[in-house]
Amino acid sequence: MSLARWLIVLLVVAVLALTLAVGGVYVLSWRQAQEDRASHWAAYAKAVAAQVGARAEGMQQLVDALARDPRWETELVQQPWEAIEVRLQRMLPDALWVRLLPAGSDAGQGALSFADLDLAQRAVSATPPLAMHGLGTPERHLALARAIRSGDQVLAVLLVALDPKWLQRALTPPPAGAYALMQGQAMLAFRGDIALKAMKPGSRFPVVGTEWEVVYWPVWTAPNPVYALAFWGVAMAVIALIGYLGWRWITRSLQADVDILLRFIDDWRLGKRQEFYPLKAKELQPLIDRLLLLSPPVDRVELKEEDEALRREVERKTQTNSTTGEASADSTGSGDVAVSETTIHVPAKRVFQPCDLRAPFAELPVEAFQALGQAIGTEIQAQGEQAVVVGRDRREGSEALAAALIEGLRASGRDVIDLDAVPAPLVHFGCHYLNVRSGLVVTGGSCPLEYGGLKLTIAGERWSGKRLAELRQRLAEGQFASGMGQVESRDLLADYIGAVMDDVQLGRPLKVIVDLGIGTVGETVTALLRTLGCEVEEIRSEGLFDPARQGALAALGQRVAADAEAELGLAFDADGDRLAVVDARGRWVPADRVLMLLAGDVLSREPGSDIVVDTECSRHASRYVVQHGGRPVTASPLPCRLQAKLQESGAALGGGFSGHLWFRERWIGSDDAIYGAARLVEVLSADPLASDELFAELSQSVVSPYLETPLESLEETERTLKLLQQTADRCFDDAKVDASFGVRIDFASGWGAVRAAYARPALQFRFEADDTVALERIQGRFRDWFETIELALPLPFDQIAPRKPPPSGVGISGAL
Repeated sequence: MSLARWLIVLLVVAVLALTLAVGGVYVLSWRQAQEDRASHWAAYAKAVAAQVGARAEGMQQLVDALARDPRWETELVQQPWEAIEVRLQRMLPDALWVRLLPAGSDAGQGALSFADLDLAQRAVSATPPLAMHGLGTPERHLALARAIRSGDQVLAVLLVALDPKWLQRALTPPPAGAYALMQGQAMLAFRGDIALKAMKPGSRFPVVGTEWEVVYWPVWTAPNPVYALAFWGVAMAVIALIGYLGWRWITRSLQADVDILLRFIDDWRLGKRQEFYPLKAKELQPLIDRLLLLSPPVDRVELKEEDEALRREVERKTQTNSTTGEASADSTGSGDVAVSETTIHVPAKRVFQPCDLRAPFAELPVEAFQALGQAIGTEIQAQGEQAVVVGRDRREGSEALAAALIEGLRASGRDVIDLDAVPAPLVHFGCHYLNVRSGLVVTGGSCPLEYGGLKLTIAGERWSGKRLAELRQRLAEGQFASGMGQVESRDLLADYIGAVMDDVQLGRPLKVIVDLGIGTVGETVTALLRTLGCEVEEIRSEGLFDPARQGALAALGQRVAADAEAELGLAFDADGDRLAVVDARGRWVPADRVLMLLAGDVLSREPGSDIVVDTECSRHASRYVVQHGGRPVTASPLPCRLQAKLQESGAALGGGFSGHLWFRERWIGSDDAIYGAARLVEVLSADPLASDELFAELSQSVVSPYLETPLESLEETERTLKLLQQTADRCFDDAKVDASFGVRIDFASGWGAVRAAYARPALQFRFEADDTVALERIQGRFRDWFETIELALPLPFDQIAPRKPPPSGVGISGAL
């Protein structure tokens, strides 16, 4: 067989081997993909079962608590059962109806189904789980029954029918495939591709505490063969190229060797044999050497010149053939690597505030947030983290910014747990509950509705100041990781409420009025307080986004004062990390006094603990902490610096005049005004005094809320504050001046402060004094200060009549 045919056989064998290898890799990758998908779906179904179980367990615990109320023995005798049923239904917002059934009697049971009656009968001797009744009928409902006992005697049976939508809200559509919630062979709910119902499902996972199971239908998809075919095609092209170049080289080499052998034969025949005939095929060199031994000798001198000419000719041909082959190989070419550049939208420097990102939506384009998400994802990757929890407030622009942020995070390869519209404390709780160390909240905080922003916690650290500057630098440089992360939607409201219920116990039920405002807090707070046993009334002040501003609590105070049964009024900022309180007489309670009351409760269990208070709190706050056996630690009013001081000191509690609260005692140490409200209600419920009487017992001064003077721009605010800091020492030579954070002027009878409002063009004032007269004098001194430096601004404390400025160069003085 010719050499050409041998080469063809070798190429065919190489092609078959390559095809088998690519096919084998494709099959193995397909099997691995199927195993990974099966594992992913099993984990997803387990997570759904766990979430449904947690929701069912929370409701069962609530009904158990209602059934164990010690007041049943008297209420069942003294009050009409119908009235009790109506009251219970109000306490269970998801209940369709509530029935009280006499133990061992058929009275009043005629309208109930057999399944409901059987459940009530089983509740006398056991604790049956939550079950679906009336499947396929208009009366479809979730039923739960518990016995009401007095000792070993069963007084009645509490039967609750819940709206199935309460359960369905915990079942979110899967990203692909389908799953169903089963009760025996009956399907309670189905989510996903309806066409999969006819197929055989995967495994079943029981829902703990119920008779339900979660079954799932994964979607089996084969890996995309395009990449395998592309690899096979490229490999085939490489083999063909190598075969062609190899064939040319061998052909030319054999041709050169044939020429040498023919020349040798001619020389031998003519008696002109040379001493050396170089061959390209080294394997043939012994043959020609043997022939040289058989040929007759030739005079070396006569043949020397011709021998050298022949050697040069042979070497020339050899070099020519070799060069031709190399040139042919080089002529295949090489591709240039092209670097593509994408324009990065970098928000202005003023957007990066000391503690977060904050600016009007007009300065926060969606494109910038997508790039920002990829930059943050890169930072999270650098910290060795994979997942991140994301939530947002309900402002009109926040949804689009959150979607862009998530896309950027996914593009960096990070997995996103999307909580959708939730208060900021639920994002912090989600990080703790899901064991994820990074969380992002898209929110404008306490700024007006046209503002948006972003709060960042990365690898357990709240990013601020220098960290945010580094993030902006990375954004400007465009140094991003790349990948394709996953997105998972979660609802953690029931888990959050369950965690708070496990921690907080009320001594007596209170009536609380909650101002829902415009934030995401209302649903969470009302559900939590009602679950704890409070009677909750809701009002809504549409303009309430900052509960600490002047006049923000007027509507809440009037409503509480008009209701003789109301003991407390609560309001929150737009994202739920600031708390404002109104007492039983409708009067605003400064946040530092709320902090004092909570500090006394914490120190009763943790004596000697550190308590962090900001520099805007009353001077009585630190004294109160010391009197109750604690150690006060002061910090800047900025929430990021307050939190940093809390972590640095290991304090059990921290807070400030703005209403921020951090609990490390019994809680996770996050900025959580919702949990703070629950702890406040717990403290008030443990004391027989009304809230106004309890707060009146605390030492107090005359204080002002935050008072604001709006300005035209952030630049004007910065220039104005710098002027005030430069002139304060000259104008207050009889007082202590602190210009480390705005300007604070301390007198013997009180103090006043002015600083830039956070992220907004405005000056913010605060005053505290021993009495009203001293407070007005301090405000008057501030007015004189502004007149002295010829700063013509409308001041928010205009109850003080303006006075003529003193002579030039003379400081403002006076005994206070």
